[in-house]
Amino acid sequence: FSSSPRSSSCDPCPVGAFSANEGATACTLCARGSKVNADNTGCEPCDPGSFADQEGATECDPCAPGYFAPDPGRPFCLPCALGFYAESFG
Repeated sequence: FSSSPRSSSCDPCPVGAFSANEGATACTLCARGSKVNADNTGCEPCDPGSFADQEGATECDPCAPGYFAPDPGRPFCLPCALGFYAESFG
């Protein structure tokens, strides 16, 4: 991207941000529950069992023992209900 009108080069998006269009003048942070994809052109949801609780994540974190994320794209993990457990991360 380039934020200057008379740029002689383009700058890479900062870590956790992406640019999906040619001619971009700014980069966009990925939403909570997702991370930047490998080529910085978009976001991908966190896998089940993981979460991203802040915008601009580069990785999703595994849910801690006692918590779970049943579907993709979770910004947080849910506690296991009474009578259930999760003994390992993710």
